[in-house]
Amino acid sequence: MSSETNNSSDGILFDVSPANGSHSRLVVARARDGRAFSDRIDVHRAKERERFAEYVAENFRLDSRQITERIHSTLPLLAEWADKKVAEENPHGETRIFRVADVEPWPEPVALGDALAEALTAVMRHIFIGREAAVACALWAAWTHIFDSFDVAPLLVLVSPVKRCGKTSLLSVISQFVARPLLASNISPAASYRVIEGQRPTLIVDEADTFLTSNEELRGIINSGHTRDTAYVLRANPVNFEPERFSTWCPKLIAAIGDLPSTIEDRAVVISLERKPPSVKLARLGRKTKEELQTIGRKFARWAKDHAETIDADAEPDNPPQGLNDRAADNWRPLLILADCAAGAWPVMARKAAEILSAARDGDNDDLLVRLLVDLKIIFSEEGRDAIPACDLVDQLCRMEEAPWATISGGRPLTPQKLSRMLRKFGVRSRKGRTNNMYVREDLVDKWERYCPQYGGQSGPVDNTETKKSPYLLNQTSTPPQVDVSVNMKKI
Repeated sequence: MSSETNNSSDGILFDVSPANGSHSRLVVARARDGRAFSDRIDVHRAKERERFAEYVAENFRLDSRQITERIHSTLPLLAEWADKKVAEENPHGETRIFRVADVEPWPEPVALGDALAEALTAVMRHIFIGREAAVACALWAAWTHIFDSFDVAPLLVLVSPVKRCGKTSLLSVISQFVARPLLASNISPAASYRVIEGQRPTLIVDEADTFLTSNEELRGIINSGHTRDTAYVLRANPVNFEPERFSTWCPKLIAAIGDLPSTIEDRAVVISLERKPPSVKLARLGRKTKEELQTIGRKFARWAKDHAETIDADAEPDNPPQGLNDRAADNWRPLLILADCAAGAWPVMARKAAEILSAARDGDNDDLLVRLLVDLKIIFSEEGRDAIPACDLVDQLCRMEEAPWATISGGRPLTPQKLSRMLRKFGVRSRKGRTNNMYVREDLVDKWERYCPQYGGQSGPVDNTETKKSPYLLNQTSTPPQVDVSVNMKKI
């Protein structure tokens, strides 16, 4: 590390590590009494120097203005010295460290609506996909170039029921549009937060079904990056055991076969893909085509460069999509703001995409506990009773078609004891009756209103009189209609 002489009036000594192929460096502030404060920052970014100065002033009880001036003048110089020393020790530049390349902005000013239209056309030309899903992909790709203006970073998740449904092809197309793309088919927890901290990429992960579901630490890291305030992990330095903070704040695209954990999909715009029919012909995605598609990413980069300072990230879009829960609304807000900036047909198309892709998934992605509340609501509505014995409830739950209750315990049916354990998590307990334990409507009404208001009124009947089915099946929407591929070739 490069250090300065400790002759300043405030008595603080700064150490700065070499870049080692990344934007961030370990910066340590040391006091004469041995106290030290460290963090990883990009010393060439004024905002990060100011943030570090605030921490130093607070930790050492110094004048904020004075220490900020010192940090602004000192850290870039120390970084230059540290890099020069590394270059002298390794003149041939032999290293395993890589750098994620910036996207070169388009040389001329760009209209966002035109660039989005090109991205939409390209996606539908090469991928068998619904129009609303393609709209979401185009908006998300544009957002990656300006994501740092917002406080929420929605994941983009591509899922399919089986292989050969176009996930990798769509991932490849989107990677030509996004800012600083970094593709990987596997990644460890340590590599994830280090590469995000150092490179600030758009992290694109394929084959996530092979490792992400079973890796709780990696899931936690990915989840932490959903909001700027929580997008950090703390790790101990293996050499000096000092705690270090790493950022997890960057755009992330994840592709997998089957559903991903609900905590990840809840933070995502989810695109469901299906295998194309043999009769559908799509344009081939070759190397030359990918190079041509990169011009769209360059146009997004130019628009972001020209308009990053004018984006109102706190704006509340007019006419918000209907049926979105709070998390889904947070996920779509940055994309809707961009759609409003693009004007034309984009505001309407974006809101329609949000309603079809995210409002439709709100029911079928809920936890099993919420599904239990929904099905209990149906049973109480049909029975018209204020109290039902636990054994009767279990029997009716197990007879519901397309519901998990008949095989919930390793192929065995739900029991009154398991029902009791599940409902206790909501604070609902059975009451003693003359001969049976009873569940009372009054104890459940508040839970229905909180967790499943989308299924009818407070306790009113739900229309499933033809057959006893869970409303989860009735509320699911099919995959958005596929568009005529011949239309995709026309300019939007």
